[in-house]
Amino acid sequence: MKVFVNCLTLSRIIGTLILPIFFNYCNPVVTLVSVAILLLTDFFDGLLARKFKVQSLFGQVADQVADKVFGMVMLLIVASYYNIYYFIFGLEAAIALVNLIAAIRGATTLSSFLGKFKTWLTSMCILVGVFGYFQDQFNVRILEKVLNTYIHNEEMILVVSISITVGCQLTVLVDYTRHILKELSIKKPKITYKLKEKDKLKRVLFDTSYYNRYKDEPLSKLFLDHGYKIDKEGL
Repeated sequence: MKVFVNCLTLSRIIGTLILPIFFNYCNPVVTLVSVAILLLTDFFDGLLARKFKVQSLFGQVADQVADKVFGMVMLLIVASYYNIYYFIFGLEAAIALVNLIAAIRGATTLSSFLGKFKTWLTSMCILVGVFGYFQDQFNVRILEKVLNTYIHNEEMILVVSISITVGCQLTVLVDYTRHILKELSIKKPKITYKLKEKDKLKRVLFDTSYYNRYKDEPLSKLFLDHGYKIDKEGL
């Protein structure tokens, strides 16, 4: 089951990378169904991992990468139609860079409520952009009223959704940076970049008991020989 769950997560990364082909060459229904399937993999990989108790560090990192790749690719797709979305993409990239640097330096990078709220807002903003991207291609009567409402208020809807999203992104960027700088100034971590031996690294990545024991610790401490004693219960 652990292999299946991890493959499910990896399939989201692969599927996301070919999404631009769907947007350019497939009809809207097929494309949106493909997006929906990718979103369902995000729901089910976590659900199955918890249900069957097969969580792992590899699964956590792969899920985070998959989520970030999906968001960034979708923003770039929408930005090809609405250029203002490049600004949202840039802020998302900046937030990802701050988190990456923090992880390398040894700071905790767990998502806060504000960060999760920002992700939700960004997803809604992407949805608005996708709706606009396909507004001239839908030919479904049940959507006619919704499409007309969107077309007549397109500028206002875009301005409101983008403004709120950008405001939240800037707040998250400042909050994450402040929190990380404060944590690093207190801990002053000295990371020794010596990778674990192959067998130990394998257990670090895929052993559920190890993950459950240290999942709240900075990623740098989990991947590298830094701070943890190897024992029978852990590694």
